[in-house]
Amino acid sequence: MRPPSLPAWMGLLLGTLALTTLVVGALGYRWGWWHFLPVLTAVEWATWGAALGLPLALAGLVQT
Repeated sequence: MRPPSLPAWMGLLLGTLALTTLVVGALGYRWGWWHFLPVLTAVEWATWGAALGLPLALAGLVQT
């Protein structure tokens, strides 16, 4: 069995960071840590990160 490729690891990393950003942003807003505008910006960046991570993960799947 071959080890996972670099694009697979990068896709996993970006997906994990995007999910973590969404959860922390939602909880931080709910608990009153920050206003909703920075959370919306973070959600936008998390969406772009997840959109980039998906093709990387698929490319890694094909390589592996």
